[in-house]
Amino acid sequence: HLEIFDNEDIQIINGKFGPYLKHNGGNYKIPKGKGAKAAEELTLEDCKKIVETVTPTGKRKTTKK
Repeated sequence: HLEIFDNEDIQIINGKFGPYLKHNGGNYKIPKGKGAKAAEELTLEDCKKIVETVTPTGKRKTTKK
């Protein structure tokens, strides 16, 4: 986990497949070109833009067979 913005509910987390944003229960991929090094340099404004433009990934629903 890299950073938490206190006044916003946004976290930058280092996951298994690279860094991502977590906001209000949704996970947001950081666009290509903003890899692990760039993730450490993201500002609150950058994170808000990602949250506004990227569709969140959710938990996958599984069905029993």
